[in-house]
Order: sequence, then structure tokens, then C-alpha cells
Amino acid sequence: MGRKEDAGRERPDEVIRVDGKIRQRENRYYLKVAERYRAAGFIILLLLALFGGVMLMRYSEYITYDNFVYLLRDFDSSANGEQSSYSDIIYTAEDRMTFCAYRGSLSAVGNRSVRIYDLSGAVICEGDESFSNPGVSASSKYLLAYDIGGNSYSIYNSAARVVSRQTDGALISASVSNSGAYAVTSESDSSRYVTEVYSSALRRIMSIYTDKYVTDSAISLDGEHLAIAAMFESGAGISCEVSFYEAGTEQASGSITYSGAMPVSLCAMEGGAFFLLTDDAARFIEADGTVKCEYQLEGSGISYLDACASGAIVVVRSNDMGSQSRVYSFDNTGNILYNSLIDFRVTGTAVSTDGRYAGYLMSSGTVSALTADGGHIDVDVDGEILRAVDVGYGLVICGPASAHIAVFPNDGNS
Repeated sequence: MGRKEDAGRERPDEVIRVDGKIRQRENRYYLKVAERYRAAGFIILLLLALFGGVMLMRYSEYITYDNFVYLLRDFDSSANGEQSSYSDIIYTAEDRMTFCAYRGSLSAVGNRSVRIYDLSGAVICEGDESFSNPGVSASSKYLLAYDIGGNSYSIYNSAARVVSRQTDGALISASVSNSGAYAVTSESDSSRYVTEVYSSALRRIMSIYTDKYVTDSAISLDGEHLAIAAMFESGAGISCEVSFYEAGTEQASGSITYSGAMPVSLCAMEGGAFFLLTDDAARFIEADGTVKCEYQLEGSGISYLDACASGAIVVVRSNDMGSQSRVYSFDNTGNILYNSLIDFRVTGTAVSTDGRYAGYLMSSGTVSALTADGGHIDVDVDGEILRAVDVGYGLVICGPASAHIAVFPNDGNS
């Protein structure tokens, strides 16, 4: 019995021989499915290659640098908001330079370049340009740099140049909205001037021809309205005409004429109105042509102006020597913030965007912050002051080759 039981058991030292090849059972159903997927993938790759070939042959003229960069139009690498630390901003001095705030940063536009700096001094965007007399307009979306008297302009975001274009005639003015729509005014062969309006997709949607002498134009912050300021000869001498348009409609929706006045500047405000400065008055006008408020200017001539969506500040000479000036400051709704005489020679001015002060004035070696009670707080500045720019949480003093934050007594940045 014991021998029969042992015969059915495996011995511990016995070697069991196994075939080394592992044979997988093939499932014909899954083989067919895999073949179908393989064929579908091949067909898709073939169709993609054919599509790419047709597009390259048929639409090759649209494959341009501008269209490629257009893909970056909404890319934003700018560090918006307050900067954690401030540092001197060093840049290369150019023959002519202008500055403005853009998304909490400082933009420097010169004859040969456009550069955007954060407040730590780092370059976050730059591009080469060739401007004889640089001008700039900025919104919450784009920075528009253009050549006043030339015919070229470029649009930047905080990452790259989005588009670069040319006009047929010499550029007079340009402005850009928060939506990305923009307007450029230039001389025209068909009439004296033409104002071209582009949509937020950077496509031209209207061209407005004007026979009068256009001095400025402005597009509303939402990109839905346009205002054009022009002057013409009349029985009273020089008169000012402001025309208003709705986006996509080349027929004016309204106009206002001021006899004996010369237009100086036109700017869109955050409240929806346009700020119009003539040589005799400051006015806030709604997009439908309704005048919200008007202030007559006292003095012998406008010497300095700064205006942006946050408000405006105007300096008017009170005597021919320029040693005394009257300063007017307005918020974006037309309320007057400051109206006082200044007993020193003013060399420049800047709008206050954060409401801490009524505005800023520059003189030789000094920057003055205007207070609502008619006074001012002075800070000494070394070197030449080309421009002062309020970036929303600090005043940047721009010199020929560098810029820095000005800190006022009891300033939140001190």
C-alpha cells in the first residue's frame, strides 16, 4: 500500500521538465480591432499631411510673422499687482524717449526700442523699433507704440510684440482700449486725415476721413466709441469740432463745435466720458456728445498736461515768465481735485492714479506731490527728470538712463 501512495507523489529532488517557450493564445476578435485602429491612425496621418500641404499651397501668403505672433496676443507673463521690492531701472539712453505705466510696470519707448520693465528692474518684454519721435498709449491689455510724424506703429503685450504695421501717411495720434480695439489717425491722400479703427481681433473695421485739421483722437476704454478732435477756420478765427462715432459706423452719431477755441488734447476716461482740453477750457463729454462739466482755464497759456484713464492734470502759466502757474487736477468723472497757484517754475506733471495725491509736479531737482488742501509735499531728486509716471502704487522718476521710485514722507512705500 505504501508503495502505491508514494508513486502518486512528487519527490522533492525530482526535476520537472518544462518547455521554455510561452505560447500566448491569440484572440481573433482583438486582432481585428487592433488592425482597424492601426488603419485609422494611418488614414488620419495621411489626411493631416494632405491638409497641411493644401494649406501651405493655398494660404501661404497668410503665414507671416505678424499672424504667428498674433497667437501670443493674450499671453500674459507680467507680474501684475504690487511689486515686493523696488530697484533702480537701468536702460540705454536714446535721443528721444517717452514713458508710461503698463500693467503695473514701466514702459520706455525710444527711437530704437520698446522695453517693458518690472519694478525690480528686469526687462519682461522688448522689441527693436525705428521711431523719429516716439509716442505711446497703454491700456489694461496692450501697449501701442507709434512714431509721431512717421508711419509705423507696433502693439505689444507683456510677453511679445503682437503686431507691427504702417500707415500710408504721417501719424498724428493713436490710442488703444482695454478690449484690445485701437484707433490710429494719420494724414491721407484722399482727404486731409483718416482715422482707422481696428477691432479686438486686430482687424480694421472702419475708416473715417476728415477734411478738417485733426489734432487728436481717442477710443473709449470698452472699444465701442470713438471721438475725433479737429480745428478749422471760421468767422471767429480758429474753432474746435469734436465728432463722435460708434464702433463699426462711419457716420458720426453727433458733434460739438466750440468757436474761437483750439483743441489741445483728447483722452478717454474710465467713467466712460472723454476729456477734451482746448486752449481755453477743460471739458468732460459723454460718448453721445453730452457735456458733463466744463471748467474755464485762467492764465496766459497751457504749459503742461498729463491725462490718462484715471484723470487729468493741467498747468497754465499765470505770467509770461512762467514763475507762477495755476494747476488744475481732475478725476475721471470730472470732479476737480486741485485748483491752486504754484509759485515756482514747473517743468513737468504727472497724473495720480491711486488717489493718494491730486497729482505731481516736476521742477528743477524736485518732485512735488499735490495735496487736496491746496498744498504740496516736496522730494529732492538727483539728476535730470525726463518724465514721472504713476504706476498705481508708486511714482517712478525717469531720467535719461535710469528710473527709480520716489518715496514721499508718510508714503505707504516708505
